[in-house]
Amino acid sequence: MVEDGMDNKIAVGIVLYNPNCNRLKQNIEAIIQQTDRMVIVDNGSSVNRHSSHELIGSYCNIHIVDNDKNMGIAYALNQIMEWGKINGYEWIVLLDQDTICPPNIIEEYSKLICSKQENQNYGIICPVIYDINEKTYHGDKNINVTRSDEVITSGSCINIEVWYKLQGFDDRLFIDYVDTEFNERCLRAGYKIVRNTEVCIQHEVGKAKIINIGKWKIQCSNHNAFRRYYMVRNRLYFQRKYFGRMAFLKEAMRLLLGTFKIVLFEKEKWKKVVAYYKGFIDCFKLKENKENSYEYK
Repeated sequence: MVEDGMDNKIAVGIVLYNPNCNRLKQNIEAIIQQTDRMVIVDNGSSVNRHSSHELIGSYCNIHIVDNDKNMGIAYALNQIMEWGKINGYEWIVLLDQDTICPPNIIEEYSKLICSKQENQNYGIICPVIYDINEKTYHGDKNINVTRSDEVITSGSCINIEVWYKLQGFDDRLFIDYVDTEFNERCLRAGYKIVRNTEVCIQHEVGKAKIINIGKWKIQCSNHNAFRRYYMVRNRLYFQRKYFGRMAFLKEAMRLLLGTFKIVLFEKEKWKKVVAYYKGFIDCFKLKENKENSYEYK
């Protein structure tokens, strides 16, 4: 259990999109006793919508926000954060719909928030990540995070005041690199991202498979064409915005080489390749100084 007075500072938020209800129930059951309130945003689900809402309705301390269509992960995350701000919370743990939390996540995050006099400078507290595909741990020794791509949204605890000052997640990105871009703004604004090494969550990236060719092991993520488009567009935009032309060109070459892996080893290869090149072209349409379309109250 968390210390007295801490449970009203940290809430929990989950974004849904066509969830597996059994997995969602496991997710909720793992976290529901650790917090006094949760908010779940259904981002336009068309699969298992009724059954997932029925499941959520069986809990008395879960508030649901129901979007008519998929507004993108960034928009839904902003809805969660704004709910927390309106309801007087200081921090929110953000979760994917299939993330199963350890039983100590809120308690350990609360201890870290309370124990540091300089915690007002903390923007994000994140866990250790166990990659199910690679079967490796990430960040188990690195407490102070200095790179924006070392932290994912799911399992992280976000400072609501910092989120508001940074004008939230960039909803124009829709799905990919939403967390990395926010992390970068957080670090550049002088806020700290710290990892609580007492908390570990499991995370799976796509439906990756390993292909063995002689001495080499090639990992294919198998993301669909829709996701590939945003991966390419947003990654190139991120490099161009924050790290300049050379970083942009280096990322473009890396992504170009990635198309050969798609052609050789993945299904629906031509759809994915077309999505790659469309993302490359559209990255120039994102203006670096344009504000989010999300309206903050």
